[in-house]
Amino acid sequence: MLVSIGRAEQAVSQARAAMRYNPRYPDWYLWNLGWAQYFAGQHEDAVATLRKMTDPPNGVRRTLAAALVQTGQVEEAREVIREYVRNEPQQSVEEVRKLKYRHRPFVEKWATDLLQAGLPEHPPAEPG
Repeated sequence: MLVSIGRAEQAVSQARAAMRYNPRYPDWYLWNLGWAQYFAGQHEDAVATLRKMTDPPNGVRRTLAAALVQTGQVEEAREVIREYVRNEPQQSVEEVRKLKYRHRPFVEKWATDLLQAGLPEHPPAEPG
């Protein structure tokens, strides 16, 4: 929630606190931390955090790919996005831009990085 209103640094702090209070935290804590780190500009930390997940859902790949773009690892980001799209072929940057975040600069940053990683701008056309 904090990320959606533009308070990514506070979200990082809160996620770290939650992990200290619950040292046997579930995997999704890492996703929340990596997500917040990405938007806080802590891109290398975001990559490292997201790679620690033992069983990441497919959606993690979008954040990982965007963070990889920011760390200059564009080819690896493209590989990650190809795998993401294989599992969710209807996803696109258009869908990302529909997010109801109050802090629109974060949405645009994410959209730009995902485009560079190779996520299609629009969903594929329905066969017809």
